[in-house]
Amino acid sequence: MSERIDLPEEEEQELIKANGPRLIQRLGQVLRTARLHDLHNAALSGILASAVETTNAMTEQLGELLMMCEDQTVHLNDQRVRMSRSGTEHLSVVSKYLRGRGAGGMVLTGTTTEEDWRTALQALKDSPELKGEAAADDAHVLRLNEHLTDSGVKSIAFAPPWALKLAHVGAQAGEASSVEINTGREVYVYIRALRAIQALQRRVRNNAPHLGLARIVQQLIELEQDHPRYWQKLLLLKDAPEYPIRHPVHSTILAIALGSQLGLTRAPLVDLGMASLVADAGLALVPDESLAQADPTGEDLLLIRQHPADSARIALSNTRIDTGAIRRARVAWEHQRNFDGSGYPTPFRPGSQHLFTRIFAVAEAFDALTSHRPGHQGMYPEQALAAMLELRGTLLDPTLVLHFVNMTGRLPLNTPVALENGAIGRVFRPPVDPLLVSRPRVRVFYGPDRKKLEPPWDLDLQSQNLDGSYKHSIAKVLPRKLKPA
Repeated sequence: MSERIDLPEEEEQELIKANGPRLIQRLGQVLRTARLHDLHNAALSGILASAVETTNAMTEQLGELLMMCEDQTVHLNDQRVRMSRSGTEHLSVVSKYLRGRGAGGMVLTGTTTEEDWRTALQALKDSPELKGEAAADDAHVLRLNEHLTDSGVKSIAFAPPWALKLAHVGAQAGEASSVEINTGREVYVYIRALRAIQALQRRVRNNAPHLGLARIVQQLIELEQDHPRYWQKLLLLKDAPEYPIRHPVHSTILAIALGSQLGLTRAPLVDLGMASLVADAGLALVPDESLAQADPTGEDLLLIRQHPADSARIALSNTRIDTGAIRRARVAWEHQRNFDGSGYPTPFRPGSQHLFTRIFAVAEAFDALTSHRPGHQGMYPEQALAAMLELRGTLLDPTLVLHFVNMTGRLPLNTPVALENGAIGRVFRPPVDPLLVSRPRVRVFYGPDRKKLEPPWDLDLQSQNLDGSYKHSIAKVLPRKLKPA
């Protein structure tokens, strides 16, 4: 197995951009031909030789190549490959064939031979075709990889598909309902962001340079542009108690979404995302027992109030001093000050907060209000939005709060509602038209007669009758603990 080669990020991106589409095209041709012919057929041999040459050229330069496919997208080493229209057809072949055998992609850890690939293709051909949830079971990938190992193939492995089927939502303990999260790439990048925060905190404690955050931010921006509402689903994952790790990631995701809503272009969004990720990095230097205090005082309070200065120093370390670094340091220094000038630390001179600080403050407030942490019971999203509206002009920028409320929708995901006909359900998707904030898509669990529906009904409240009137409307928002008769 070859070691991962740390090319400069720009060089690796250019390499993947130049050769990635060709790689996917070769693999698509190989899989299409392998389905029709014997694996030693001459028709396959020529195509396979070309595919091996292409993959080996990339692994020799990168050391390791992770390819993950999902529907019409493919990522090589976490970088999305832009395919032409004809290339998309080859991608569809690769994605569907791998997913149908329980794999989401492949890992190449070194140079390979044609026989290695024939062994991998035979393992795929021998696997039964899978559909639905069965295709997301990691056991199928384990069996494929066991076959490769037993056959002596060392440089090829299959990767499990990205998948998260159900997740409990709501910050309150004991919340029973779930929403379906039909996602893959989003969760993968989300988990990578959590791990990046863990690594950042560890490096800060060890006084080591922090690395790789720019790539994570770029991936989060890419997801926000491709799937503008993905973050609403991810931010409902409140089951785990790792607030110090999740909070920076959630705040960054929300800040990027709000920045996009305000029309920021990609370069400022990268700076905003980086600033959001490192704003609380200085907390890694505060002892856990001080952070665990519900109402810290004395020495504990002094240690906590030192973290903006430490975060600013971290933001400026390991990088050249440019506009982006200055923005990151300023957000880190200002983020505990409020819109009205209260908070800490005391500024060197009076002045308004940077726009990025004000965006981050709104994003951070929403996640903090909806999360459990020492001395605070998490609110539900609609409660948090109401609280933020009360904080306009004091703690938070009033204009940005309104933009945030419009962005999330007045009725966030999982809000329990009663319709005008007496049916009861929960918001499970945002409105198709974000301007129609009171008309989301609702999953109805109890009919007008209050009898449970099996299966539930999915209603789009923007659906209209022939005369232009709406078929259904929300009559009121219900308490979370409602138990229909």
